[in-house]
Amino acid sequence: WLTPVNLDIKSIAKAFNCNYHKIDLNQYEKIDKIINKVNIKDKNINLVEIMIDSKKHHSNNKQLENQIKRLFN
Repeated sequence: WLTPVNLDIKSIAKAFNCNYHKIDLNQYEKIDKIINKVNIKDKNINLVEIMIDSKKHHSNNKQLENQIKRLFN
């Protein structure tokens, strides 16, 4: 989902004891590595913030959705 630009996702992740990762849209390939990262001692949720150009959101969103689906198929 889109969040307001002034929302501090990193602080939210810290407050809920989540692992925080921030990537650019063109780094979407890292998402599967982040999500699939298994650490027996670390059972926290991985929260991934993907930076996009909100003006291009609709096209970026569909493109990103398709790219992520391909990573997991």
